[in-house]
Amino acid sequence: QFPEIFLWAAKNIFNRLWDYDWLDYSKENLNVNFFRLMNDLKKIEPEGSRLKNQSLDLLFANDAQVLRDIVKESSKPFLGRAHDIFSNLPYAEESHAEKFLALIKEKFSDFAGGQASDMPEQQLVETFIVTQKGYDRKKAELERMTSVEMPHLSKELAKVSEATGDPRENVEYNALLEKQTILKMAISKLDEEIKSATILDPGKITTDNVSVGTKVSFVNNATGESRSYIILGPWDADFEKKILSYRSPLAGAILGKKSGEEFVMRVNDADETFRITQLEMADV
Repeated sequence: QFPEIFLWAAKNIFNRLWDYDWLDYSKENLNVNFFRLMNDLKKIEPEGSRLKNQSLDLLFANDAQVLRDIVKESSKPFLGRAHDIFSNLPYAEESHAEKFLALIKEKFSDFAGGQASDMPEQQLVETFIVTQKGYDRKKAELERMTSVEMPHLSKELAKVSEATGDPRENVEYNALLEKQTILKMAISKLDEEIKSATILDPGKITTDNVSVGTKVSFVNNATGESRSYIILGPWDADFEKKILSYRSPLAGAILGKKSGEEFVMRVNDADETFRITQLEMADV
């Protein structure tokens, strides 16, 4: 919805400036949506090239380090789809496409391009888990947007329209119209997410291993430092309260592990080993 902001955020994640335990955005999701945006820029920016150049620079700067990382962590079907999208970008140079293909062939020597059909189209809205409290909170937010904020904006637009001859030339009117457009997008997005949400059943939470709804404690084997986090969904995550989304890197490193098991996580550019010391049911 906001390509310039997306590219700015993508740059920080790709370059590991935002390499936080709690970051709730998977690399796979980022890779998929980055190439989708590159394709959409043909329509979003039909005349200019600023955003197009930003996307290309992000991929190919520093000897194409970001693109190398994407190829390294991606599957052959995904790379087939990504390469197919990239090869049909009118604003990408032929040398860029050749570089992309060469990097893929370094990993998959039999890659021939045109293999996008191997990968089913991924959905923009994914199914995710939320507690009943989190679900009710989002339902109330949607109700407020549709029943309070949208009618209020409509009334304000009507007032400004009546008070001016040509509302298209009115700065206040155009600002309100932009707010209404953004609100409509937010309502549509939240409505789709609510429809795809699965409410967490506390009766099915198990402490046999780290899972959604558990409180996990672990210790750094080298320093003896202890940490405890509750693993829940993205709508319930609150880093200040030590509640992590199951989509965060830290949660991804420990999900499915049992008490006493060890795991390795990168901390300050170094791999450190941790041991899980306790598993409890979270109060959800």
